[in-house]
Parts: sequence; structure tokens; C-alpha cells
Amino acid sequence: MRYDNLWDIPSDNEDILSSDNVFEIMKQQGQYLKESSHQKIFGKFCKIKTVNPLSTMGVVLSAFATKEVLQNDETDSLKDASDWYKSQKYGFEIYNKSYKFRVLEMIITPVYPIHLIIDEGITENIQDEITSCAEKGNIANHYLVSSDEQLLDCLRLIFTSKKVRYILYRMTSEKNLVIWERRLPSSTTIQAMPLAR
Repeated sequence: MRYDNLWDIPSDNEDILSSDNVFEIMKQQGQYLKESSHQKIFGKFCKIKTVNPLSTMGVVLSAFATKEVLQNDETDSLKDASDWYKSQKYGFEIYNKSYKFRVLEMIITPVYPIHLIIDEGITENIQDEITSCAEKGNIANHYLVSSDEQLLDCLRLIFTSKKVRYILYRMTSEKNLVIWERRLPSSTTIQAMPLAR
């Protein structure tokens, strides 16, 4: 008996919506922020690394780990292509010479959808509008974005939210921030008042 050929090999990316532009979009947004703030505030989109003091132990243990491979002389020396499709976590932070603020995180795979994890305060500001450009995820501030256009619409909402605008204002007028911080008490003593009898 002859079985059907089940392979559908695409000739190009006709039905594969690549997320390759995400990096350029975020890089440009960081540049626009720098220009718009007259070099006072910067934006950085970087891979998030997990800092774990036990990670060196993991490196040592991984040297002794075994890996199951097919017993096939033809493929033994080939590189593993599964790394092409693994997800990676990135973050976008805005910062000046004294302060930083992580606006959002993304879990990116080579094709859409990607996961957008928005700061909780920002999410509160835009919760009614965000579903117009992204699908709600399973966790409170997690969203799925399915295209470059949707990502740009979401970023527009995020960057113009009350919280982001307030932080941008404070970062650009840092001398106001210093005055405001001086007014805050470093500690407060509460004295108990005797009850009237």
C-alpha cells in the first residue's frame, strides 16, 4: 500500500508571518526616544539573562549530561536546527543617567504570535484599549501580538499611557525629582497618644 505524501514545503514565507522586524522596530523606538528627549532619555531592547548564583554549578553538571541521539552516521556531524525555533525573552527599558524603568518584556519566536508582558501599572492605564491590538493571554498583563502592525499599535498605547508619560516627564525634569525626593521623610515616628478617659 502506498501512503499520501504529507509534506507541504513552502517555496517562500507566504504563510509564515516572521517576527524578524520586531528587533528593528524596538531599536528605532529607542532611537526616537533619544531624539525626542534631546538626549536625556534612552531606550534599550535587550535579551533578558537570568542571573543565578548556581548557574556555574549547572555548567559543571551539563558537562557530564548525556544526550540521546539517533544512531545515524549521515547526521552525526550536522548542527541541530531546533535552535532556529526556540523562544527568547527580551526586555525594553527606558533610562537616564540616574533611573531606569522596564516598560515591557517580550517572548519572541521566529514567527508571530509573540508574547507581550506589560508593566502592571501600564496595563491598568490601557486595559480597555489594549485588546484592540492584542489578544489577552492567560496571565493578567500578558498579551499575544500577531503582526508588526499589531505590535506598533500596542506600543503606541503603551508609550502614551499615563504611567509612561509621567516617568518620561520625571526623567526629563530631574531637578524637579530631586526637590520632590528631598520633601519625602526618610523615616516617620508615630507617637502614641494617651486615650482620653
